[in-house]
Formats: sequence, C-alpha cells, structure tokens
Amino acid sequence: MADIFLITGGCRSGKSSYSEKLALNLPGPHVYLATSPCLDDDMMNRIARHKRDRAGQGWQTVEEEINIAEQISKNDGATILIDCLTLWINNLMWQAEQAGKEISEDDMIVKAEDLVAACQKISGNVVMVTNETGMGIMPINRQARIFADLSGRCNQIIAKAAKKATFMVSGLPMELK
Repeated sequence: MADIFLITGGCRSGKSSYSEKLALNLPGPHVYLATSPCLDDDMMNRIARHKRDRAGQGWQTVEEEINIAEQISKNDGATILIDCLTLWINNLMWQAEQAGKEISEDDMIVKAEDLVAACQKISGNVVMVTNETGMGIMPINRQARIFADLSGRCNQIIAKAAKKATFMVSGLPMELK
C-alpha cells in the first residue's frame, strides 16, 4: 500500500515547491502527474515555468486531466506527485457540464475513494497537492459553491487516508497529521 501525503493551502502558498522537494526525498522513480489543462496563454506560461523548475531533476511527467486513479495504478513502486486535485475537480466539473450533467458530492466521494483505493493497490508513495477552498466567504455563485463543496469533500477523504497532511501558509509548512 502506498503512503499518501496531502499538501494543502491557498494559492501561491508554496504547495508545489514543498511537494516537489518532499517527493524527491522519497524513493524513485518520480512521476509528476499534472492535471492542468492548457486553456490560455497564462496557463501555458505557468505550465512552462513548472516544467522549467523540474527540468533535470529526474521527473517523468504524465499529463492527465481526468483519469488519475488509472495513472496511479500504472505507476506501482514509484513516488507519484499529483498536482493538483482541485484542477482535477475542475476538469471533472467541466466534463460533466459538457455532457449536460453535474457532478454531485456523492459522485465526488466515489471518485476520491477510488483515488484512495488505487493508492492501496500499489507500493510507493503518492503526494497529492490540493487547494484549501473553504477558508473564505461563501462564494456568491452556484458553480463556485459546488466547486468549494466538492473540493472540501475530496480533501477530507484524502486527508483521512493520508499518512501525513501538511497545510502551507506563506511558504511555511504546518503539520496537520
């Protein structure tokens, strides 16, 4: 069974760099599972910066926006860094919307439990990065509230299964578990 490490925090809190250092200090091979779609120039620049920052460090990058449990299963024995769960949730919401549907909190529970189950079937380590979306005011629009609810539910399930959970604030790690 893989050890799960959850790294959460706000935007630009230092989650990615902390997670990369953590993962690289765990046994390899090292797989970077990127969930971000490239939808505009800004995101293209962010992705390029992340790739430059990881260059020469021995990462195998896998880009997967939806089927991350499947990618976990394909990388038995590796240290897998998933960056990030909240973009994955966004992708799931978009996919459902394109099909004329909506992802429910019950659907999210199943998908998060599927991630945990995939980790339980392999050896190695899985470092999961997520955003803490529930510390501000209640979002004004319905889609934002659904996103916050789905993210919070997913984060709770992963945190419960995690060996270690870390909350990042201003580049500083606060150990939760």
